[in-house]
Amino acid sequence: MAETIQNEKKATNTNSIQRAASWRTTRTDPMFRLITTVKRGSSSNFPALWARYDTLEDARSAAATLLREERVGHVMIVRDGLGHEFVEWCSR
Repeated sequence: MAETIQNEKKATNTNSIQRAASWRTTRTDPMFRLITTVKRGSSSNFPALWARYDTLEDARSAAATLLREERVGHVMIVRDGLGHEFVEWCSR
C-alpha cells in the first residue's frame, strides 16, 4: 500500500514538472520585464515596470525612459518566466 502511494506521488511530481516545462516552452507572452532600484520610496508607481516587453530593444528603450526619473538608480532587465533570469543592467 505504501509503495503504491509513493509511486502515485512520483507520477504526480513528474506530471507537474512536465506541465511546467511545456508551459514555459509554448508560452506566447512577452519575454522581458524591468526591475529597478530607487533612491527613496517605492518604484511601483512606474507603469513601465508593470509592462512586459516582446524584444530586448523594447525593454532597453523603456529602461532608458525610466532612468530619466530622478529617483531611479539602476534598471535590471530580466527574462520573464517561472524564475526571472538576469539579462543586463542599465544605469545612468
